[in-house]
Amino acid sequence: MNTITHALLPVLGVYLYRKLKSHEALSLKTYMMIALAGATPDLLNPHFILEARLSSWSHSVFGLLGFSLVVLILSKLKSTKLDFNCGWILISAYVLHLFCDAIAGGITFFYPANSLVIGDYYVSAVWWIPIDVAFFLWVYFIWRYPRLRVGARKRA
Repeated sequence: MNTITHALLPVLGVYLYRKLKSHEALSLKTYMMIALAGATPDLLNPHFILEARLSSWSHSVFGLLGFSLVVLILSKLKSTKLDFNCGWILISAYVLHLFCDAIAGGITFFYPANSLVIGDYYVSAVWWIPIDVAFFLWVYFIWRYPRLRVGARKRA
């Protein structure tokens, strides 16, 4: 799948979860961090063809562990404003990226230790651009029309 989907899917997931549970809205900065975390594997090791993704350390358990370690350490430092719960959301966004790539062509989850491909083309490449457009429009309308947001005040 494309980087747009990887960035917006976790944002929408967290947004919908918080809306269903009647939680307060997260800040735009937090949603941007979630989007960045979802796109991180592609940003760390960019690829344009499937074969490049299959030899990408950032799409493996080792990339996931490295990212998780950095996020959890940052969440424990008092000098950062990243709290522990947000850290787990960021790690989940990374995991969701790997899952999406696994169902859209596969990943080598244990690369470079093992070249076994996990996953297949369960979501055809034909659908990738329409999915990107749908997610982009969904996020646009959520932020364009504040009354749709979690915790938005109702007009009297």
